[in-house]
Amino acid sequence: MIPATPCPVLYGLRGDVMDDLPVAAAALETEDRDRWAIFLTNQGTDDHILTGGPLVPSRSYVVKGTVKNRARRLKGGHLLLDLDTEYGPLTCAAYEPSKGFRNAFQNLIPGDGVVVLGEIRDEPRVLNSEKLHVTFLAEDIEISNPDCPVCGRKMKSAGKGQAYRCKRCRTKASKTIETTIPRKLEAGWYEPPRLLPQASVETAEAHGRCSGPYTSIVEYDNRHNYIRYPCTSETRETSWRKRSYSARSGRP
Repeated sequence: MIPATPCPVLYGLRGDVMDDLPVAAAALETEDRDRWAIFLTNQGTDDHILTGGPLVPSRSYVVKGTVKNRARRLKGGHLLLDLDTEYGPLTCAAYEPSKGFRNAFQNLIPGDGVVVLGEIRDEPRVLNSEKLHVTFLAEDIEISNPDCPVCGRKMKSAGKGQAYRCKRCRTKASKTIETTIPRKLEAGWYEPPRLLPQASVETAEAHGRCSGPYTSIVEYDNRHNYIRYPCTSETRETSWRKRSYSARSGRP
C-alpha cells in the first residue's frame, strides 16, 4: 500500500476494537513506517444526529413519525415520503443514488411507524434521509367488490348506501371483500449502500450491534438489495453511541 501523493500519512484504519488495529496494520505491506498512533474518534458514531427539536436547516435529527401516504416518485428516481411527526407534517427524501435504500420507502404504507435519521434541508424543506428504522407495520388491506356466487363476476354497486348486485344473475351482496396483502417489508433498520454513507454516519450493522432494544439490522448486497438478519444479544452493547478507533501510520 503506497499513496500516490507526497502526503506524510501512509494509510488509516478504522475499527470498533482498539486492540484489533495493530494486528490489522501488521498485515499490510507498505513503505517503511516512521511512527503510528491510535486515537479515539467519533467517525461512524452518528454523533452529528440530534435527538430534540426544533428542526433547524443544515442540522441532522432523529425523527419519529407515522407514514401519511405512499411515497411519491419524482423525475430522476428520487422518492418523497410524507410523515406525521411530533414536529408537525414533514417530508422525507430518499435520492436516486441511494439505490436499493429507496425500496424500503417505496414499500411503506399509511399507518406504518418509522424513525428517520437525516439532515433538514432548507428549501424545499425536507429531511434528507440517511437511515430508516421501521418500527411498526400496518395491515395492508385491499377492498374490492364481492363476486357473484352464480357466475363469479364482480358485482356492481347499486348506488350510494345500497347493496351490490349482479344484473345478469340478479344476486345481491351487502358487504365488500377485504383481502390482507402480504407486506414486502419487515421491521428493522435500513440504510443506503456502503459506498454512500458519510464518515460520521454509523452503519446499520454497527448500529445494530450497540442498540440494545433493536432486534434486527439490515445490510445491502453488491446489487443494492437489502438483506435483513438478526442482531443477537451477544453482539450488542449498552449504549446507542459507540466508540470508533482510528489508527494512522506515517512516512519517515
